Amino acid sequence: MNLLLRFSYQVVCSMIAKPIGINEQDSVDMRVWPNDLDINIHLNNGRFLSLMDLGRTRLSIRTGLFKLAKKLGWGYGVVGGVTIIYLKSIAPFQKFQLKTKLAGHYNGWFYIEQRFEAKGKLIAAALVKVTFLKNRKRISAEEIIKAMNVDEIGENREYLEHLFNSETEFLRHVKKDY
Repeated sequence: MNLLLRFSYQVVCSMIAKPIGINEQDSVDMRVWPNDLDINIHLNNGRFLSLMDLGRTRLSIRTGLFKLAKKLGWGYGVVGGVTIIYLKSIAPFQKFQLKTKLAGHYNGWFYIEQRFEAKGKLIAAALVKVTFLKNRKRISAEEIIKAMNVDEIGENREYLEHLFNSETEFLRHVKKDY
């Protein structure tokens, strides 16, 4: 129920917030509530991922991607993988910022960079791999870029290529026994 209320609140806030460009960053202030905690009395590692969903939803609404996806019959973005690094804890009732931006695209996947920051310090950083579907088929990055009426999305192609190749090798390694 907590996330449903947070989700609804963030959707309304992002709808009335000033629109941003597809290559701009969205930032939202949040706070850790008691039902976000784990047994160590800090923000649960799984809750980070749930809050990241809210950040990506905000970004898609504020950039106009959500409206465009609806208009063109695309899905709203399907997560294909997450790489996250936790650096520090976030305590009960502590305020923090969630910053979300498109890092770029590679091989049909868009990569969204998300950062948790508190008191000017990086708490956690993640890269989320997302694709968009129409009729259960992936939409090319080029088609999305053209529909968004921009020249390019993101600026980090080199490290995204490296990440994609690392993921592919990891998947090949894990699947070898199946």
